[in-house]
Amino acid sequence: MSKQTLIQRWEKLSGQVEALTLRDRSFLLGTIIVAVVFIWGQFIFAPLQGRHKTASNNLVSLTQQQATFEEQQLLLAQQLKDDPNRNLRAQQAELDIQLAKVKSDIERQLSGLIAPEKMADVLRSMLQQQEKLKLVSLKNMPVTPFNSPDQAGEEDSKDGESGLYSHSMELVMDGQYFDVLEYIKRIESLKGFNWETMNYEVIDYPKARVTIKISTLSLEEDWIGV
Repeated sequence: MSKQTLIQRWEKLSGQVEALTLRDRSFLLGTIIVAVVFIWGQFIFAPLQGRHKTASNNLVSLTQQQATFEEQQLLLAQQLKDDPNRNLRAQQAELDIQLAKVKSDIERQLSGLIAPEKMADVLRSMLQQQEKLKLVSLKNMPVTPFNSPDQAGEEDSKDGESGLYSHSMELVMDGQYFDVLEYIKRIESLKGFNWETMNYEVIDYPKARVTIKISTLSLEEDWIGV
């Protein structure tokens, strides 16, 4: 179905809505909002959360392996200094290889995510390509240590820290439903963000205000370059 056909159907539907009484229009609007939120949660938000959870769990596991290998490496280095031993040197060499592999795996997985310092430019650039959407605000949220939801509450030698940091950004924009949906689909196609929350509020039908919070992961704690 072409975009022009959709626009014509949307205009026809808008005319039908205008013909309704205020009470019927309010009831219809409430039904539409509930349907939009349900569709978003079931078919867009939930699958994205599942993919992010799997990738996040892998990253947390790798960074924790890295920390373990580094601790063992330091311990062996001290033992070699006090009492050089061929077996210890062999163990240290093996740990060096494992640590290098883990670091390589972490870098490879992080390369699939958008760098925190590029998030604002990417979101703003995509929004500028859709003239019917208006940017209200775009701001960085506080950086927080990231732990996999599966490991929440667990204790380890690092007090549960994974070595990963979650960089979140809040985007607020105004626009109509189909324009907002198109923008969200374009962001989803990047596969470099994690969706955290979305709020859809009709402020002047059919115009709505949408607030979305997205995040990415990094080994850096600060918003470098932002």
